Amino acid sequence: MDNFQVLVFRLFEFFVTVISNLFSIIVYIVIRLETKSPEKTKKIYSLIYDNNSKSSKKPVIKKVAKFDNTNTEEDCDPKKQSIIDSLNYLKSKPNKTKQDKESIYSLEMILKNLK
Repeated sequence: MDNFQVLVFRLFEFFVTVISNLFSIIVYIVIRLETKSPEKTKKIYSLIYDNNSKSSKKPVIKKVAKFDNTNTEEDCDPKKQSIIDSLNYLKSKPNKTKQDKESIYSLEMILKNLK
C-alpha cells in the first residue's frame, strides 16, 4: 500500500474510535440523567460496557465426565473410536443446543453406516 492509502486507513480508524467513544459518552449521560445517582450509573454502565461481565465468561466445568465405552470393541479403528467418544461427550452434556442434537443425530447415522 502506498502512503496515501495508509493515511486514509489510519484516519478511518481514528474516526471510528472517536465515534465509538462519543457514543459511549452519550450512553453514560443518558443513564446518568435517568438514574440521578452516580453509583447506579456506574453499575449500569459497567454492566453494558464491562468486558469481564458474567455473560462473557466461559463456563467452568467442575466435574470430569466419565464416558461409557461399553459398546465399543477393544480393537476398533481410531476413526470409529473418535466418533464414539464425540458422541458420548455430546450425549453427556447437560444442556444440549440445537446444534448438539443435530450433531448427535449425524454421528449416530455415521456409526450406523460404519457397523
